[in-house]
Amino acid sequence: MIARFKSPSARVFLVSFALFVSFTGFYQYKTRFNEIKFGYEYGNIASALVAGRGFSDPFDTGKNLPTAWMPPLYPLVLAGIFLLAGTKTLGSLWLIWGLRCAMLAWVASRLYALGKTNARRWLYWATFGGYLLCFPYAFFSEVNDEWLITSLLLLSLDCLYRHVDRSLAPPPMLYTCTILLLGAAASPILLFVTLGVCTLLGLAQLPVIKSRLHLPFSYRPLLPMLGAACLLIALWGTYHQARLGKFVLAKSNFWMEFYLANIQSEDGLLKLADLAAVHPVANPQAKQQYITQGELAFLATFEQKSRQKFDPPNYLAKVARRAGNAFLFTTMHSAHTAGRPKSAATLAKDFFQAILVSFLPFASLVFLWVSKPRGNHLLAVTALCWGLFSSPYVLISHYDRYQTPLLGLHALLLGMLLAHGWEYLHRRLRVVSLALPPPIKLTETERSALVS
Repeated sequence: MIARFKSPSARVFLVSFALFVSFTGFYQYKTRFNEIKFGYEYGNIASALVAGRGFSDPFDTGKNLPTAWMPPLYPLVLAGIFLLAGTKTLGSLWLIWGLRCAMLAWVASRLYALGKTNARRWLYWATFGGYLLCFPYAFFSEVNDEWLITSLLLLSLDCLYRHVDRSLAPPPMLYTCTILLLGAAASPILLFVTLGVCTLLGLAQLPVIKSRLHLPFSYRPLLPMLGAACLLIALWGTYHQARLGKFVLAKSNFWMEFYLANIQSEDGLLKLADLAAVHPVANPQAKQQYITQGELAFLATFEQKSRQKFDPPNYLAKVARRAGNAFLFTTMHSAHTAGRPKSAATLAKDFFQAILVSFLPFASLVFLWVSKPRGNHLLAVTALCWGLFSSPYVLISHYDRYQTPLLGLHALLLGMLLAHGWEYLHRRLRVVSLALPPPIKLTETERSALVS
């Protein structure tokens, strides 16, 4: 046991955990605990689970209304913590923070282990930690689901990459199955990413593509795990069939998000005014309507409006706008633009964060792909995960909060770019040193003659 903690990855985990806990405490001391909502709908569903009412009451209505509003994993995690330390207490809050810091520290240690040189290991670790520190609200304060999806996305990438790169030992199958099953239960998009990556890597084995990309991949070990993930989603849908009377594949609020982004919004991005007008969390009238009609009937109105007002050319224009928002320049805090004007410092901070979550990782990806397209397995798997994770948001709805789970991938891309630059400079300096004439060695007699 002691020998395990002497390994480099274990030391990275311990250092990362200490740093994350320290920064969480510092940030809470600075903000005086004034930003904590226990994940909004997640915390309310978890409270209902603790009370024995099952998955219900996402908007704290006091009614036993069954719900499929959110995926199952995070409410179950919160419910377990509430059972240990009380429902929405300070003790449960610190337990959530501790679990989050441990999870992010584990991810940091896995990113460190992805590097094949010391420079790459430390750059991957440093860029990941730097990205988290640039977004303290999401990772060191509010206990929404961003940290969980960020962690499971990166751990899934780690498992998939180790099945591609034959120079690395693949992780144990039980570990891989656990990570990808947790991902499927945390977000339907993570299951979509896993299935998509495996499908595309399988297609890459076709001779015409394999000769160009050289991406070795054995999908057979992953087939039982993928089948189990699909079975989990099917069981989740069957549960809702029994309680709601409708088979819900993952979460029920698809049509509300589609309506807000493609019918209500002028540019295709979510904004606070649009959310406040119809969301039960922010609008008491909408909350009462949700209570009166029930979840499915409440959401059916958005489906009906979307089908009636759907305009294909306008929809495609909004998809293009969301693609630019996801990959080129993200409009930061787009859900909070309705209100008082922003200060110059806030605008500068928004601009810096927008570059971090869109243009910088995209430019890193393009540069690395042009520089070394063949044999860069980590870059290929990272690019696939990024594209597949972002595509549902681009097609349905998008704003800056949906970029937060991708921060780990963005940090990894920047780390790969910095490592590429470091190795290039190292090679150039080595070439220059080899081109210089060797130093002249003088004998003692020659040294004495020069001194005299």
